Parts: sequence; C-alpha cells; structure tokens
Amino acid sequence: EKVRKVMISTATYHYETSKYMGEDEVFVWLAKSFYTAEYADWLSKDDIAKIQEKAQGLSTELIGNPAPNFAFDTQDRGRIKLTDVESPVTILYFWDSECGHCRKETPRLKKLYDEYKDKGVEVVAITLENEFTGWEKYIEEHDLNWINGYESNFERPNFLWYYYIPSTPKKLVLDKDKKIIAKNLDVETTLRSFIDDYLAGKVK
Repeated sequence: EKVRKVMISTATYHYETSKYMGEDEVFVWLAKSFYTAEYADWLSKDDIAKIQEKAQGLSTELIGNPAPNFAFDTQDRGRIKLTDVESPVTILYFWDSECGHCRKETPRLKKLYDEYKDKGVEVVAITLENEFTGWEKYIEEHDLNWINGYESNFERPNFLWYYYIPSTPKKLVLDKDKKIIAKNLDVETTLRSFIDDYLAGKVK
C-alpha cells in the first residue's frame, strides 16, 4: 500500500509538470481517481482541494475536446461568441498587456499571425484585464489586428468560468469546429511546425 501511494504521488507530479503536450490528461485521471481525503492521506485537505481544482479546470480543455464556448466583447464587432469566429485554425490566446511574459510572447505571436493569416489562421486574443487604457494602447502600438476580446462585466458568465488560467500567456489551438488540437506550444518552434503540418494535412 505504501509503495502504491508513492507511485501515485510520483506519477501525479510527473504528469502534472510534463512538458509533453497532452500528458495533462493522465494527471486529470490520476487526480480524479485517487485524490480524495480517504485515500490521499499524505496530503492536507487544502492540498487535495488544489489538485482537484486544477484537474477539474484542465478536464474541460484536454486535446480532442471541444473548446468551451463563451461570449466576449470586442473592439469593433460588439459582443460575439467563440463559435462565431470562422477559421480553419484559431489560436485562442489569453493574455494581459501588463504581464512581462505576455510582452515577450505577444510580438512573437503577432509575427506568426502576419505570416499565417492568409493561410487560414486567426487569433482570438482575450485579455484578463478589467481596465482597458493600457490594453488599448498596447494594441495600437503593436498593431494587433487580430480579434481583440475582453470582458466588460465579470458578474455574468465569462471565459474564466470555463478555462483554467493560473498564469498568462496561455494558448490553445482549435480546428474549424473549435475542437482543441494543441495547446501551449512555443511560437517560434513547435507552434509554427504544428500549424505547418496541420495545414498540410499531416495532423489529424
């Protein structure tokens, strides 16, 4: 029994922190199968709750799942839904204009978008901010001509109800039917090669 618990704990950490895309599904299964107060007695109730919360959040955005649909405000199209965006490939990008990592990643994503937008790639960039002066300034200064979205009233259903976003930036790649086909790929390397392969029909 002790060996079993050590193996479960070790496996959980491995798949929770894995750098391989898609292995979060194993973490979700482990968390749902074993992390209860009755079984995971080596953890506090608070730690168990955190693992279960993370697993629940990730369970809705596993590769192969439909991306949870949500409505959001835009600068020039009013309030629309994710499913209103028609494109062979959609990169759903959660970010914050004040986030240091986002300030590095966003220009790189913009460069990729400029190269791929005519090939059927759209970016839906949703800010987590609730004050928009800096966000609007950043968009203008960096010519972010993709779909810029925000939430004007966080009291109503919004993207935070459906997506697990512990930090920014976060990227999900969706197909034409808004099914999740990739996530959190590096813009300069794996994201570019994945999109190339997908558009060439090499990824199903």
